Amino acid sequence: MRAQLLVGGWPDSLHDLATEHLDRCLELQPEIVLFGTGARQQILDSSRLAPLLNAGVGYEFMSTPAACRCYNILLAEGRRVAALLFLP
Repeated sequence: MRAQLLVGGWPDSLHDLATEHLDRCLELQPEIVLFGTGARQQILDSSRLAPLLNAGVGYEFMSTPAACRCYNILLAEGRRVAALLFLP
């Protein structure tokens, strides 16, 4: 598994995330998506996560530093992981 980066066209805030953004993330065919929500954990309503739920993709919300650490561990294990990271 190699790391890929999607750049440009992403919102500045977790709460501005739209289903179109998640559809774009699914292009990477992840088995799990990590949401790095800034300095503190924030959670989106599950209704906004429909693209992930419909695709059977798991997800976790955590602080951005924790998401970065978790991403590296999962990638080292050969897992198909994507991370949407918002700066604190």
